[in-house]
Amino acid sequence: MVVACAGLIVGCVSRVPPPELVCARQAYQHAAASQAAQLVPGELHKARTALAIAEKSFQDDPSSFHTRDLANVADRKAKMAEALAVNVAGNAVTAKSNNRRVEIVADYAAKY
Repeated sequence: MVVACAGLIVGCVSRVPPPELVCARQAYQHAAASQAAQLVPGELHKARTALAIAEKSFQDDPSSFHTRDLANVADRKAKMAEALAVNVAGNAVTAKSNNRRVEIVADYAAKY
């Protein structure tokens, strides 16, 4: 009876994810809530896929170094997606600014 109860208690204890997986989850959530979803959806999808692989590895072997490595990859892919989105947004602002500058110069040239 005591052994059965101990088995139930051990079975009910949830596995604590490694800090790398926690960071990867947070990084993905942050990237998904950013401009990445609209500007670089393919990169965000890569990050989501990497996170799913890390989650599967955690289910299969929670304490393995492989799980931690996969979580690190997922974390980097999420951060990369967010950084690329910022870059794309910055390039769009620069292009708009350059177009406006060309318009101003053309207007000025037409007047004088």
